[in-house]
Amino acid sequence: MNLKNNLTKKTFSLALIVGALGIVFGDIGTSPLYALKETFFGLHPLVRNQENVLGVLSLIFWTLMIVVTVKYIFLIMRADNNGEGGIFALLSLLRQSKVKKIFGLSLTAVVLFGATLLYGDGVITPAISVLSAVEGIEVLSPNLAKYVIPITIAILIALFSIQKKGTGKVGKLFGPVMIIWFIVLILLGLPEIIKYPQVLQAINPISAFRFIYQHTWYTFFVLSSIALCITGCEALYADMGHFNRRSITWAWAGLVYPALIINYFGQGALLLSNETIAGNNTFYALAPQWAFMGVVILATAATIIASQALIAGVYSLTSQAVSLGLFPKIRIVHTNSEVEGQIYIPFINVALAISCIILVLIFHTSGGLAAAYGIAVTGTMIITTLVFYSITRHLWRWSWWIIAPVFTFLVIIDLSFFVGTMLKFWQGGFIPIIVGILLFVIMSTWDWGRILSHTAHLALPGLSVGKLVEMQAEHKNNLLKRSVVVMSSRPIINNDDRIPVALDSFFSKWGLSIPKHIVFLNITFLNSPRAEKTIRYNITNFQNDINVGTIISVQANYGYMQMPDIRYILSELKSQNKIKIPSDPEKWLVLVAMDRFVVRPRNILRRMRIILLDYMWRYAKPMTSYYGLGDDNKVDIEIINI
Repeated sequence: MNLKNNLTKKTFSLALIVGALGIVFGDIGTSPLYALKETFFGLHPLVRNQENVLGVLSLIFWTLMIVVTVKYIFLIMRADNNGEGGIFALLSLLRQSKVKKIFGLSLTAVVLFGATLLYGDGVITPAISVLSAVEGIEVLSPNLAKYVIPITIAILIALFSIQKKGTGKVGKLFGPVMIIWFIVLILLGLPEIIKYPQVLQAINPISAFRFIYQHTWYTFFVLSSIALCITGCEALYADMGHFNRRSITWAWAGLVYPALIINYFGQGALLLSNETIAGNNTFYALAPQWAFMGVVILATAATIIASQALIAGVYSLTSQAVSLGLFPKIRIVHTNSEVEGQIYIPFINVALAISCIILVLIFHTSGGLAAAYGIAVTGTMIITTLVFYSITRHLWRWSWWIIAPVFTFLVIIDLSFFVGTMLKFWQGGFIPIIVGILLFVIMSTWDWGRILSHTAHLALPGLSVGKLVEMQAEHKNNLLKRSVVVMSSRPIINNDDRIPVALDSFFSKWGLSIPKHIVFLNITFLNSPRAEKTIRYNITNFQNDINVGTIISVQANYGYMQMPDIRYILSELKSQNKIKIPSDPEKWLVLVAMDRFVVRPRNILRRMRIILLDYMWRYAKPMTSYYGLGDDNKVDIEIINI
């Protein structure tokens, strides 16, 4: 029995490691396709001599060691929110510690901008990854160069077209394919290292310091290309909830890191051999002629997997933002009834597809896109470091003698890469910044409007719950024979609490027709990824006489990574006899307020913000539809004097 249990445990751990290889490391695992190539053949190419090659390889070796191994795996992945990671997990952790500002800046604003930069990463990753893989056919024959763009666009269209079908079954193939990919990286790089073992001197950090000393400020241009080797770092942290820190650590240390280093060093050895490199593509130059097309096909599959991981990450990021009230409620489709995290968001999918295709048509080559790639990554790295600093100080209470040296070192590293990537701002680096700013304006405006709406609702005159209870008893013979669910933006727990504005509006439009059965339903998203079923519902009975009527308040608690469904909530409560309503959930009338903002003559910036807010409010998915119901049962509320 013990042997069986141990075997099951080992098999489960191995499955997690394989899964992590397929999902977590797709982006960083395909960086050898373009990172070293851009350093020596990009916008600011280096001379191919031994000092430069060893210096760059040393910088790559220690960048992966410091940024990925030390910063993310050893430090930041300790900051999990009930097992979940990602920038919104950091936000939730800090909200628990009551911290509202970081270095004088709004915590929500800082984290929000970091999240929006990840969208910029999500736009560029599929484009550059697939394009860099398909460029292999150009190395095979220059005559095939004209087919690179059409093939890339065709693959991108196919990739985004299958998203609506879900990736559960395809995802099972990700791990084995990426294992083959990392083994091939080793097999391609190892022969060149054996031919030119001098490249192993790059492991010594002195090579990196010597390079920095010789090139001084020009090192920042080099760092802008080396930053490409750490794209996908945030995925290590964001996907921690799907696997765990231990499996990600084993996958990184056991296969990914050695494979990347061996391949980079193999490319470096090839550069030092003074051989002619076809198409200036150091990665494909490692492949023997007989295996060339096989490597191209495998690289294409690996980049599709990397793109899929980023697309799924953007879906997850959007879903969390919607749950936290930072993004308009848009249609979210669950593609797997058994796995909660597998979702598809049509609007985001179309936006990403169009953006990726436009980028390919504008830049034409992976080298052109490389300039646009690093800013989003390095910008998010800085924000993650700053937020993590706040957690160690305010939540974990680390002592200053630990905090000061650790974070001074990390900030210097992050700023060095950020400054380097910013030097390519006008070569394409502005793209993720523009994407980030636009999304930041949208998200911050939505969050501001949500608070504004809640404040306006509270300020409106209306009935108290206690008064409604009295009125229901007084008119018990003339009650509306309906069971009505009234969505509430806040929990209702006292008789003095005013009824939700949706019910007020219902009375205004249809007269004082009091329903016989009323459920006030508030869905609260906690600062944790998931809410256990034991704390799912808080129920308050204000009136519980089946002959007179019932008025019940339900607070349904969910984590920000969970998707509530109103039909399921009502059916579950009824089946558990927590609410006694003698009607089928399908026949319940659901009322939800939809705010409309009327612009008044004011400050021009405030007026523009209100116009944007009103536009989003009108075209956002109605709450009833977002929570699993149709679009019919809603009440429109017009809020003025904002």
